[in-house]
Amino acid sequence: MHICGFVVGDNPSNDCCHPVPPTFNVDAAFIASNSLDVNIEDDEEPYGTARAVDSDDDRPVAPLSEQEMELIRRFCPDRDPLVHEFSDLSHSQNAYAEGRDDELLEAPEPGESVQIQKGMIFNDLPSLRRWLQQYSVIRKRPFKVMHSHVERRYTVVCEMSDCNWRVCARKQKATGKFKITKIVGPHTCAQTDLQQKHRQLTSTLIASTLCTTLKGQPNLKVRTIMDMAQKIFKYDIKYGKAWRAKQRAWKMIYGDWEEGYEQLPAMFNAMKAANPGMHYEYIPKPNEWRNGRQIFFRAFWCFPQCVQAFRHCRPVLSIDGTFLLGKYMGTLLVAISCDADNALVPLAFALVERENKDSWGWFMRLVRIHVIGPHREVGVISDRHQGILSAVQEQIPGYAPLHHRWCTRHLAENLLRKDGTKDNFPLFEEVARMLEVPFFEEKLEQLKTTTNAEGRQWLLGLMREPEKWTRAHDNGGWRYEFQTSNLAESFNSVLKGIRAMPVNAIVSFTFYRLVAWFNDRHAQALQLQSNNIKWAPRAKKHLDKAKERARTHDIECFDHATGKYQVTERGGTTSDGEIRPSRSYIVVLTDFSCGCGRPRQYHSPCSHYIAAARHRNFDYETKIPWELSVDSLVLTWSPRFEPFLDEGQWPEYIGPRYIADPGARWNKRGTRKRTRHKMVMDQISGRTRRGRATPFVTDPEQNQCGKCGRLGHNSRTCHWPLSQVHLIFYVL
Repeated sequence: MHICGFVVGDNPSNDCCHPVPPTFNVDAAFIASNSLDVNIEDDEEPYGTARAVDSDDDRPVAPLSEQEMELIRRFCPDRDPLVHEFSDLSHSQNAYAEGRDDELLEAPEPGESVQIQKGMIFNDLPSLRRWLQQYSVIRKRPFKVMHSHVERRYTVVCEMSDCNWRVCARKQKATGKFKITKIVGPHTCAQTDLQQKHRQLTSTLIASTLCTTLKGQPNLKVRTIMDMAQKIFKYDIKYGKAWRAKQRAWKMIYGDWEEGYEQLPAMFNAMKAANPGMHYEYIPKPNEWRNGRQIFFRAFWCFPQCVQAFRHCRPVLSIDGTFLLGKYMGTLLVAISCDADNALVPLAFALVERENKDSWGWFMRLVRIHVIGPHREVGVISDRHQGILSAVQEQIPGYAPLHHRWCTRHLAENLLRKDGTKDNFPLFEEVARMLEVPFFEEKLEQLKTTTNAEGRQWLLGLMREPEKWTRAHDNGGWRYEFQTSNLAESFNSVLKGIRAMPVNAIVSFTFYRLVAWFNDRHAQALQLQSNNIKWAPRAKKHLDKAKERARTHDIECFDHATGKYQVTERGGTTSDGEIRPSRSYIVVLTDFSCGCGRPRQYHSPCSHYIAAARHRNFDYETKIPWELSVDSLVLTWSPRFEPFLDEGQWPEYIGPRYIADPGARWNKRGTRKRTRHKMVMDQISGRTRRGRATPFVTDPEQNQCGKCGRLGHNSRTCHWPLSQVHLIFYVL
């Protein structure tokens, strides 16, 4: 402290220094001193003679008497009278520097053995609220909230008015955390009946409890959630509450559906930064704005690992679309191929508004440019959607044309719409599978006789392009062994539960599912390679079967130069009781051809070709495509994915973000969709008769009303008056 340039204080080396008097007059009232002139009454001797010169004590103190020690023990039970207060270490164990002690005070997970205690710390108010809810549900003690202020306090009391149980918590100013400051208890109430509900067992509590489980198993069934909630909380919950809990858990994990559309570009950017070569498109709705922001329209993404895998697969893929079941309408388009063992290899994905000519054309252009590549001819199997028919015919300069083949199962369903005869469904599929033209024409005539006029007219239209749906006229064999678009349909079944989730969850699912598939199937392929197996299991199975049958054939050579043989199958009765006559085929080894048509369609030697090759000592395995080997299987699944981490570690995204289309939001619908989606075979008019083994519906003319007894309708659609109904039964 400075006063007029002079320092006032103790000087340790002031033995030779004299005090400096002040240069100004100071009133005595403003002079500070440690010495006070105090008049002490009844003081027998002056203070100067009573105090010790070399002691800090005011006056000498005698030891404590027994009476004084007894008083101290009585009124200060936490003190030892024999220990001086300056030497007392009874509270020294609590003297520590502040470190991470707040973590030690954090409340543990509520359980049967955990008791609520004063001083428990919670990170925020939602954590405190959730902990108290779980605590009350486990102990079956519902409570009511008396005070709830996010910046101040939170107080709960027992819901029974005659119970004094109370818990008070306040927000700490220093840390911002909530701390339990007061507990009044225990409970003094008792229920008079057994309650089957608990007011704290909300869908939000169930969602927060099962959030980790649903993050790893997003397709968990609602019934399973009900069982898990009963196991954890010992309460039976209804289906609706379990369904809402699942939706809330998705929201906790992935955010709102609206946030999902805005998060897509940042997620794509993070995936591409971790996996260079990934391609994605994120485009807005043309010429439409809402609140100054553009609206999401479409998104496309494909991973470089899938593109590299497709280079080692057979040149055939399947495309299909499946609609979304979430908060907003939309369609997920997929392109799928398969490896040497027919395992699915997803290639590309897209989120579009719906299946139409423009969306399919946009999707197929991106697939051809970024997945198939230039100069590679590929067969495409799909249904006959008008958008697909237009997209596959588009010509792109520098890219080979696509060879479109139609899914025969979809065609069989179309025939079923025409004639309503379910026996024609398998017959049409058999017609399409015929490999030889004579057999195809024979089966086609049989189908024409069993269908109606509308069905025959529809078949006549199909014959304008027979190469797209029949194997007998498919000279290029672009189907390989796939008759239907089952590749894409099978993957749609994998997406069954994912379709109801936010779009960012759908994209994340495709990434992590591919990571698991590539790792698992690569390990299986390496195991096959280590066992010195040359061909993939499915290809080897067909090859072994053809080798076995080749031993029963008769061979006769007609041309040694070209390797032309006549191979005759011996007739006989099959294991199914079918009598097959003897039949001969022409095999040309140099052309890799056989009259049965299998080498042309399946790109693999048939039993006739193997029999002729053995006779000539020709290595027929050289004709098997390399894409069916185990080496190709290893290379297909060898690419590795790199993790793109959590959102907090994503690279900064500087680009447009589009909002969800308000016009695409689903209106409130009735009951929730059933698990099974009915096909055309289930949509024929009529009702299934109970007790019958056949799954087919009955002719509506055979339905008998249980009310009036007439045929052609049932009791719910009966319009006959009751008087006439009674008259009919009276006459009968």
